Amino acid sequence: MEKEIKIFVGSANFGSGYGAIKKENILNKVEIRNILSKIIELPFLFIDTANSYKNSEFLIGKYGNKKLNNKIMTKIKLTRDDNYESVTKLIEKSLGTVQQDTFYSVLVHNAEIFYANNADEIVRALEDCRFKGLTQNIGVSCYEADEVTYISSKYGSLNDFQIPENVVDQRNLNNQNFRALHKSKKSLYIRSVFLQGSLLVEPTKLPRFFSPELEVFYNFKEMCLENGVTNLKVCLDYTHSVDWKAGLVIGVQSSTQLDEILKELSNPIKIKTFSNQTLSHLLVDPRKWNLNI
Repeated sequence: MEKEIKIFVGSANFGSGYGAIKKENILNKVEIRNILSKIIELPFLFIDTANSYKNSEFLIGKYGNKKLNNKIMTKIKLTRDDNYESVTKLIEKSLGTVQQDTFYSVLVHNAEIFYANNADEIVRALEDCRFKGLTQNIGVSCYEADEVTYISSKYGSLNDFQIPENVVDQRNLNNQNFRALHKSKKSLYIRSVFLQGSLLVEPTKLPRFFSPELEVFYNFKEMCLENGVTNLKVCLDYTHSVDWKAGLVIGVQSSTQLDEILKELSNPIKIKTFSNQTLSHLLVDPRKWNLNI
């Protein structure tokens, strides 16, 4: 495995469906226990959650055995009505729910709030929560590169960022600003490595919403077959080519799949050249998905 790379296991499917194929990725309590045990055991392994992920924080608290201090990255969704006191209370409430004393990192879940009038007060609350030891790091989860650029430039105290990047969404592969942030010791974590599971299933299983661009998924499948490797391996090999990352946020369908991911990350890279056939902006942004059609 790459030196000093942190792996965050996504927990949006702890007890409930998540992603493009919701019914196939719900984790039960046995799997949750197994995954959390691995996270406690392995120093490079962490958990990613959010106060908006239904029961995720509760289940982490229930099965984490109070051994996940500095192992949890959580995200908090804020509004224009939030202030210093409400942000602090939200973080304290989440800590109580996960039954830990401190987070590894607290990220604001909705980057657009940093363009609002209460942004300065929100950042001050995050800074003080870090000073008090409620979290080791603070930052923001973004969807667009310009959000990272603006927020990191205006609020230099923020040091953790999440951004989507994967083999069919290569918008930021050569982002020079991201490289500069990485060199300045800011941490950028790649999420949507498997595009919420859509890259790991047969294209025929995808919701009809993806139909206009199914060719991209079939092209990806063909690339995997031609190279004699799994979809999962190609997705992970692509992340090796991203030189500005500090780590990955990955969703898993089982503890066994987590073992497979860790194994493949440690194995030699097999794929170094990737197709440039990528998805449109509509399909790489899950906020715009209509999975009911």
